[in-house]
Amino acid sequence: MSAAQKRDDDLFQPSSRPAPSIGTIFFSFLSIAMIVAGFYIMSAAFSYDDTAAMLMFSGGLALDIIAFMLIFMFIPARDKTSLK
Repeated sequence: MSAAQKRDDDLFQPSSRPAPSIGTIFFSFLSIAMIVAGFYIMSAAFSYDDTAAMLMFSGGLALDIIAFMLIFMFIPARDKTSLK
């Protein structure tokens, strides 16, 4: 076996981690959509009066916080429990 063949075999080893579940993929796309919607709501808030703008901006910020929590806290915890 040549060195190049050995390197190619090491490069294409199967992963020891299982493929992501459909739930993980669904929650990933959901959180991406929530992030985009939150940024849109925050930017649209500047075209309203003071009280509505404050509420819309706060709502968009809350939506982004929830989306980031979903993708960085809940999805990894969900995957770790399924690996046991």
